[in-house]
Amino acid sequence: AWLPGSGLSVPTPTSLLIVLMYVILFLLFPPRRSRWTWVGAALGIVVLAAAITYPSIKTSQVCEITILDSTVGLDGVVVAPGGERLVFSGARPLWPGQKGGGPGPLPAYLHWRLYRTLDAVVALPLNSRNAPELLALAQEFRVGGFWWRQERQPEGPMVELINLLGDQGKPARSLDRGNPPQALGEVFLAYPSWEGGQAGALEVTYQGRRVLLLPPLRRAALLKLPWPARDRPLAALVAPGDVPAELLKRLNPERLVLFGEPAEGKEFPSCPVFFSRWGAVSLHLAPGSVTVQEWSP
Repeated sequence: AWLPGSGLSVPTPTSLLIVLMYVILFLLFPPRRSRWTWVGAALGIVVLAAAITYPSIKTSQVCEITILDSTVGLDGVVVAPGGERLVFSGARPLWPGQKGGGPGPLPAYLHWRLYRTLDAVVALPLNSRNAPELLALAQEFRVGGFWWRQERQPEGPMVELINLLGDQGKPARSLDRGNPPQALGEVFLAYPSWEGGQAGALEVTYQGRRVLLLPPLRRAALLKLPWPARDRPLAALVAPGDVPAELLKRLNPERLVLFGEPAEGKEFPSCPVFFSRWGAVSLHLAPGSVTVQEWSP
């Protein structure tokens, strides 16, 4: 297991890739060989190689922000028009002594998208609830760097993650002091923090359109969010389902994406509201528009 190349992490094959693999095997070892079986096998190999490499080289004019249905809290990925990728995770707070859960949906989703490389992984914050899925990312993907806000002293899977990153020569860095990426290709990133660095968020800006992603924070911390509403309009706000109504009124987003269970009897603003618990929600920021796609596995 210590030999280079003895173990390889590969993306989960799609239905097309599985069919192509069986077709190629059949054509390579047919009952009777002919010139056409070799031609068919060569064509199948070319199509298979193209299907595998296409997701990593395709580009678009759209910045995609996908929010996943997760019991961890906030989970998702930002894909820049040039194909650069930033994964974000925000764990729900844990009481002292409370144990975290298993891996969240991020590894499976990223494999399904046939991603192999992640430019950055940001956790705001990190605790034992989302540490297992970030550990899976470090084990199964090529990651450019990890940045996070640490909620408490490392324990359990957090220690495993820190040790693994140290062994890989890519130690995790603080979002406040570790120079996190300020841009993802043509997409600009910011990490507003308050409460002495104990609370923070992620701001994504593309073509002048801003999206603010709020992790699951305590109500008192959410209400102290230092964000002016008038001079910095929000194309979309991603927030926990129990986000205070006072905060929504102050931020006045054009679109609202909620993860987790909304509070019973909660009133929402007049803007369009989307729920990731019904399936993943993808925001597409284009030069002239913002569209939302809802889909289920």
